[in-house]
Amino acid sequence: MKSELHVKDKNRINLRLSPEIFAAIDDDRACRPGSISRNTWITEAIQEKLLREGGRLKTQGGNADA
Repeated sequence: MKSELHVKDKNRINLRLSPEIFAAIDDDRACRPGSISRNTWITEAIQEKLLREGGRLKTQGGNADA
C-alpha cells in the first residue's frame, strides 16, 4: 500500500522571493473569494504565463494543491 504522499508525485523546488513579492501575492490572494494557498496562486500564475507565451502548457487538468 502506497502512502498518500506518493499517490500524487510532484517535483518540488525552493523558490526565493523578496518579502515585497510575497506581500503582493498575499494581497492578491486576499481579494479572491474563498481561500487559496500561495502554492496554488503561484502555480496558476505560471500556467497563465506559459499559455500567454504560446500555449506550451500540457497539464492533466489540476493545480498543484489538487
